Amino acid sequence: MKIRNRNVFLCIIILFFVPQIGFGFNNQQNNSGIIKNRNLIYLSHTIIIKLKSTPAGTMLKAQNVTAQLNQAFGQFKFTSAKNIFGSSPAEVKFGLNRMMLVHYSGNEDPLYASAKLKKLSYIEWAEPQYVRRVAVVPNDPGYSSEYYLALIQAEKAWDISEGDTSVIIGIVDTGVDWSHPDLYANIWHNPNWQSDTQYPGDSIGWDFGGNGNGNLPTPDNNPIEDSPYHGTLVAGTADAVTDNGIGVAGIGFKCKIMAVKVAQANQIDPTSGDPYILYGFDGIKYAVDHGAKVINCSWGGGGYSQAEQDIIDYANSKGALVVAAAGNDGVSESFYPASYQHVLSVAATDQKDELAYFSNYGENIDVCAPGVSIFSTWQPNNYTTGDGTSFSSPLAAGLAALVFSHFPNYTPDQVAQQIRVNCDNIDSINSGFKYQLGGGRINAYKALSNTNAEAVRATDFQFSDAAPGGNGNNIFEPGETITVKVNFTNYLKPINNLTVSLISMNPSYATVVNGSFSKSGISTLGTFDNSGSLFSFTLSNNIPLDANIQFRLDYSDGNYSDYQLFDVPVNPSYFTQSGNQVALTINSRGNYGFNDYPTNTQGDGFEFMNGNNMLFEGSLIIDRFINY
Repeated sequence: MKIRNRNVFLCIIILFFVPQIGFGFNNQQNNSGIIKNRNLIYLSHTIIIKLKSTPAGTMLKAQNVTAQLNQAFGQFKFTSAKNIFGSSPAEVKFGLNRMMLVHYSGNEDPLYASAKLKKLSYIEWAEPQYVRRVAVVPNDPGYSSEYYLALIQAEKAWDISEGDTSVIIGIVDTGVDWSHPDLYANIWHNPNWQSDTQYPGDSIGWDFGGNGNGNLPTPDNNPIEDSPYHGTLVAGTADAVTDNGIGVAGIGFKCKIMAVKVAQANQIDPTSGDPYILYGFDGIKYAVDHGAKVINCSWGGGGYSQAEQDIIDYANSKGALVVAAAGNDGVSESFYPASYQHVLSVAATDQKDELAYFSNYGENIDVCAPGVSIFSTWQPNNYTTGDGTSFSSPLAAGLAALVFSHFPNYTPDQVAQQIRVNCDNIDSINSGFKYQLGGGRINAYKALSNTNAEAVRATDFQFSDAAPGGNGNNIFEPGETITVKVNFTNYLKPINNLTVSLISMNPSYATVVNGSFSKSGISTLGTFDNSGSLFSFTLSNNIPLDANIQFRLDYSDGNYSDYQLFDVPVNPSYFTQSGNQVALTINSRGNYGFNDYPTNTQGDGFEFMNGNNMLFEGSLIIDRFINY
C-alpha cells in the first residue's frame, strides 16, 4: 500500500470586517424604505447629524454641508442636507439649530454611515432617523364600563379640579377624529393659525405625514386619522368630553386636545397593521411651540437617540411634560421615548392592579395606570375597547393636565413627581415585580389633594476607582472599592433631616462600605450632593464579566419614604491595546472593535495615529487545510 505524502497547511486568516449591515441593506428592509435591525427600526438613506458649532462661512449653507460630507465619504453619495429646526433663542440654547437631516443614495446602512460621520471633527453626533411603533394591543369592539376612572379616584379628583381650558394635551399620534361628537368640544383651535406661515392653515393642529407620496411626506392642516388606527382611542382616553351625556368620560375633563398627526398612510407596520410613527419628535416640537403643557406619546421603540433627548430637553425647558407608554413587550429593557430623562414613563395594570401581561417594567418605570379593557372613542364617530400601555399613558397624561391646572406654577418635573409620589403602592399585589413598577398605580385624587408631597431624585452619578480603593483607570474591576458622588434635586415640599441610604441589589457581587448620607434644610427645587460623605461599595473577586450591578437609593425623613434604582456596569470583558501608533479594542468573545456593536460606546475600534476609527466589529478566523 502506497501512502501519499501528507501536506498539512495551517492557514490563519485575520479578517477585519463590519458585518453585512455595514455594506448594504441586508437586514429587513421593506419597499417603503424602513429598515428593521434587531429591535431597531429606522429609515434607509437618512441620517440626522448635529454640527459642533453654529454653522459659519462655508458651513452656512446646506449644500456646502453636502459637499463637505461627500469630500470626506464620497462612497455614500450624499444628495442633500437641510436644517430640521429654526434658530429661535430656545432652539439655539439646546442646539436644535445645529441639527440637520442628511440624505444619501449609496447602499450603506445608516447605522454604518452615521458611525463613520460622527468621527468627523465638525460633527457632534450622527445617528439614523429612528422609526417608532404604536404601543397598542388590539381588543374586540364592545361596550365596557370605565372601571379605571373609579380605580384612580377620578370623581373625587374632579371635585378639586375639572381642569382648565388653557391647559392643552398634545396627542402626538396617528391622528385624531377631531369631529367626533365626544371629542370636538375639547379640540384645541389655534388662535394664531392665520399668521402661522410655517404650518399654513393649522387651525386645529397639523398632519406631518399626510397621505404620503412615495416615501416623501405631504404635510397638511387636517390631522384626522387616515383610517381607524390608534390616535382617536388615545385622545378619548386622555380627554373625551366629560359630563355631556354621551359616550365616555376623559380624565382631562375640561382640558383641550391638540391633534398632531405624525404617521403616513403608506408607511404601515406589517406586523400590527398600524402606521409607523415617522415624525414623532417633529410632532413633539410642534405641540410645544403651540402651547401644549402635556404631550402624550403612546408609541416608542428600541435605540437611544440623542436627537430625541434634545427635543425632550427642549420641551421640558418650555414648560411641557412628555408622558410616554412604557411599551408592550413584557420586558425590562429601555423603551424610548419613555426611558429618556424628563419623561413620565407609564406601565400598564389591569382591573386588579396587577401588571398587565404585555407591559414592560423595570427601573425606568415612573408610574403605572390601567391599560386593560379601556373603552374609548373610535373613528368614525364610534367607540371601542383596547389594551396596551398606549392607554395607560394618556390616562397619566390627562391626570398631568389636571395637576397643571391645579398647580399652575409647577414645572414639568414637579408635575411628574407630584403624580409619582402620590400613587397607590401595588408591590404587594405584584410580588415578583417589587421595585419594578415605579411609584405604583396613579391616584388622581391624591395627586390633586396632597399639598405636602415630598420628592427627592438623584439627577447625576459620578463613579471613581481612584486610590486607595482602586487603580484609577476608570475600569471597575474585581476587588476594587468604588466611590459614588450623587447630585440630587428636591422637587416638592421643603425637607428637613433627609437620610439617603445606598443598598446593593446584588450583595454577592457588591458590598456597600459607606451607605448613608444625611441632609437638612432642603428648599423646594433645591439641589445638593453627598460630596461630604461619598457612597462607596466594594466589588467581589468573583464578579462575572460585563456585569451590570443594580443599586437602590432609599429616601426617608420620617414621613417621606421613597426609592430610586440605578445600574453600574463593571468588570468589562474588553480592553484597548495600544502601541506603535495603533489602538485596537479586543473583547472576551474573540471579536475586535467595539464590544457593543452597533451602539459603539464600549471600546475604541481600530485607530491608526489617533485618526478616525476604521473598524466596528471584526474577528480572528483560524482554519486548517489537510491534503493527503
